[in-house]
Amino acid sequence: MIIFRIDEKKLVNLDNVFKVELINMEDSNEYYWRFFATDDSFCTSQPFENKSEAKEWLKLSFLKAKGSGDIIGL
Repeated sequence: MIIFRIDEKKLVNLDNVFKVELINMEDSNEYYWRFFATDDSFCTSQPFENKSEAKEWLKLSFLKAKGSGDIIGL
C-alpha cells in the first residue's frame, strides 16, 4: 500500500488510483490535482495558484513521503 497526504484531512492510497489529472478551474484560475480511484470515486487536492506550483507540490509530496516513511509498503 502506498499512502500520502494531499490535504490536511485527506490521504490517498495510490494502489487504488488509476488516474491523476491536473484540473484548471476557469472561473477561479486555480489548479487542483484530482485522484481517481478504481471504484469511480475521486479526491481533490488543495488549490494552487498556477500549474507549475501544482506540479512542484506533487513532486515534493512524493519526495517528502518517501523520505519520512509516509509511503508504506505492504
